[in-house]
Formats: sequence, C-alpha cells, structure tokens
Amino acid sequence: MTINQLRYFVAVAEHQSFTKAATQYYISQTAITQQVQALEDPASSQAKLFRALGELETLRKTHRAFSSQADLWTFDTGSDQVLGIVRSHQGQLLIGCFNFGESDYVLKKQSRTVRNLLTGEDYNRPITVPGFDFIWLSV
Repeated sequence: MTINQLRYFVAVAEHQSFTKAATQYYISQTAITQQVQALEDPASSQAKLFRALGELETLRKTHRAFSSQADLWTFDTGSDQVLGIVRSHQGQLLIGCFNFGESDYVLKKQSRTVRNLLTGEDYNRPITVPGFDFIWLSV
C-alpha cells in the first residue's frame, strides 16, 4: 500500500466519483481506478486492514472496554511482530493481539475460556492470529 493509494481511496470516497477524484490529482480516471482496485484485492494485507477497521468500529460500539475511560495497557507477546493490548472497564476485560508480521502467531493456551469477539467462537486452547491480522478476545 502506498500513500498515494490511500490518498486516491479517500478522494474517491469524498467525491463519490472516480472521475472527480482523478481530476483532483491530475491523473486519468483509469489510473486512479487501478490504484484503488489494487487495495481491494481480497487476499491483500491492505484489504485485511480495511475489513479489520470496519470490524473494529463495530466492536467499539458494543463493548464497554472500548470506552475512553477504560484502562489500557500493553503486554509482552514474546514477538517483535505482535502487539498485545488489554482494555478493562466496569468489569469487562478485552485482550487484543495485532499481528504485523507475515507469519501466523500462536497465543499460548489460555487458563480460562475466552471468546473471539469477531467470530463468537469460544477457546480454551492455543489461538492462532494469522499474519497481518488481529483478534479481540473477551475474558
């Protein structure tokens, strides 16, 4: 993903038109369409990012632990490629793992059952976070 692809994507969204967005950046409508379509490849890490942002917005609206008053801290995942975040508010505890690497990351076996907030699946075993993906768990 390039900064120009993001700029073009935002321009298309703002104008609701590929032609108007192309005019804004003095490039052809075909060129801007190709750049935006490159972001839409369902297997690309960029497409995963856009889907994840939408899923995260849905989660933020439905869980107290995403409140601005929530306690927030990071935890050591044992990997330079994976960011671990904990959010806690009014008795609700959420764990987020964000995998910025190409390889899958396995969270160790949990001491209690946790629920994947994106799929609704319950786990009491090691959890895999695919490369360039994330997971939010409710404890």
